[in-house]
Amino acid sequence: MKSETVFVVLVFILLLATALVSWAEGGSGEVLISSADTVENENVRIELRLSSAPEGLSGFDILVGSENASIVEILSASPPNWAGLSENEIRNDTVLIRAVDLEKKVEPGSENIGLGSLLLKGTSRGTAKITAEVVHMDDDEGNPIRAEVKPGSIRVSSQEKATEQTGPEGGVPLPLIAGIIVIIVAVSAFVAYRKGISK
Repeated sequence: MKSETVFVVLVFILLLATALVSWAEGGSGEVLISSADTVENENVRIELRLSSAPEGLSGFDILVGSENASIVEILSASPPNWAGLSENEIRNDTVLIRAVDLEKKVEPGSENIGLGSLLLKGTSRGTAKITAEVVHMDDDEGNPIRAEVKPGSIRVSSQEKATEQTGPEGGVPLPLIAGIIVIIVAVSAFVAYRKGISK
């Protein structure tokens, strides 16, 4: 009975040690989601990037979503340009991005690696966080990459506010235009006044 117990304990320790070694061999990095500003009913594109891949990147599945779809809606996703095989699947307020590096384009030691991009639409005024969940991500040896996600955010302004802050053509701010007009009127009045005195 004792020998059986000892055997079970040894097997458990061996499995635990194997799991710890596998975990230690896996790389790490950060999935970075860019932020952007837009206005209501306008589209904006943001990028997803992996900070580093010490042992390369064989592929990944990442689920990306808007925390408030009433403010920001996901329209579509584009895979990274290195992906030999890719798939995008929109699920309600989220999109699943899959990519596989068939030609080993992402080499060990690569940094700032593109993971794809999202086309978003600002639907109403406010700010929405864009988050992601790494379903799986492996290096070139098949070991898991434990990537921490750094969310991004989209700030949506109203069309009226954007028009107020910039001129009709979206170029020169209205306060600056008003200031120039006041200066011109003041100078004209002063010149007219001086002419009246000289007469």
